[in-house]
Amino acid sequence: MSDADKDTPQEDREETLAERSARLEAEAAAMAERDAYMAEDPLAPQPLPDEDDTPQGEAALGEQAEGIIKALQDELDKAKDQTARALAEAENTRRRAQKEREDASKFAV
Repeated sequence: MSDADKDTPQEDREETLAERSARLEAEAAAMAERDAYMAEDPLAPQPLPDEDDTPQGEAALGEQAEGIIKALQDELDKAKDQTARALAEAENTRRRAQKEREDASKFAV
């Protein structure tokens, strides 16, 4: 077995890790961009106000608005968590690939 044959699997593995790192970074950037767009979308549908002008109708509308706000806040928190996890995964993959490259050069025959 020649030295070139020994290096080929390691090079393929490094390419795979580098590609994965690039893919994860791109996904994280896309998620962050989508979240920023959704937060600033002026054409997003708005709930229609109730035509009931009684204090009970206003209270119900306030409760409904609070429920909508709570649901949107939960969705935002979930998206932020997913973005942070994707960025962390991309960074870990990049570090792992770099360490494997360094180890391969240290222990190469």
